[in-house]
Amino acid sequence: GATGVYTLSLGDAVPILGTDSYGRDMAIRLFVGFRVSLLVAAAVTALSLLVGVILGMVGGYLGGSTDRVIRSSTDFIWGFPLILVAVLLVGGLGEGLFPVILAVGIVNVAAITRVVRGEVVGLKEKEFVRSEEHTAELQSRRKLVCRLLLEKKKEHRERSRGMSERYDVMS
Repeated sequence: GATGVYTLSLGDAVPILGTDSYGRDMAIRLFVGFRVSLLVAAAVTALSLLVGVILGMVGGYLGGSTDRVIRSSTDFIWGFPLILVAVLLVGGLGEGLFPVILAVGIVNVAAITRVVRGEVVGLKEKEFVRSEEHTAELQSRRKLVCRLLLEKKKEHRERSRGMSERYDVMS
């Protein structure tokens, strides 16, 4: 009736993974836990990519003391077991899901920063980038770096397409 509780009768349906000692469906509990894990994984990945790409691009392109500070920070994080760093950060930030996301994200930023920085340093020394820097004095550095990364992404996509076409021919 009017109790506000709605139930769905499944007849003689048997829970796929069984029930716990309180009669709760284990498959449903598994999916609820999976939802939380998926949220954490997506948030950690987004945070790591956002911060890591920005730090890698800034350090790689500007060089000098900025690059040294960013490299030293990533080396410091990598100097310890990553799980230890994450546990210490969670201990310092407090309880809850957000500190876990932040701690694991910070640990993962180091790897992404190093990869992006290496690509930017390699691209920065190319002849086409140097000529672009000379002709683009009126443009900001930010626009130049973004355009160069887009060109690199396009080049990578074309290279990947060529690899898959070669694989198709071989099979």
